[in-house]
Amino acid sequence: MAFVIDTRLRGYTVHDFVEKCWLLRAKCGPCGYIGEIRNAELQALPQLAQIGQVVDRLKCTKCGGSEGYVDFLQDRSATMTKQMADLDRRRAGKPDE
Repeated sequence: MAFVIDTRLRGYTVHDFVEKCWLLRAKCGPCGYIGEIRNAELQALPQLAQIGQVVDRLKCTKCGGSEGYVDFLQDRSATMTKQMADLDRRRAGKPDE
């Protein structure tokens, strides 16, 4: 059995997660370990990949299991970084990207 993905995530791409400053959180079924894939790590992945494709490749870093549940959270550090970049652009007189 594989990781079960929160139904709200279906149809989202890695790019969507990066833009929304979200992170993936996975809880391993066998050992209960909770791991996260933060926004900075998501930026290194193919941006057009579906989140389901990323989840299909997950393995627990503690026990190596591939069963559990995956949902998402706001990545506060990525949100703050994005807000600071937006503020710097406004101060420099550049339009938002």
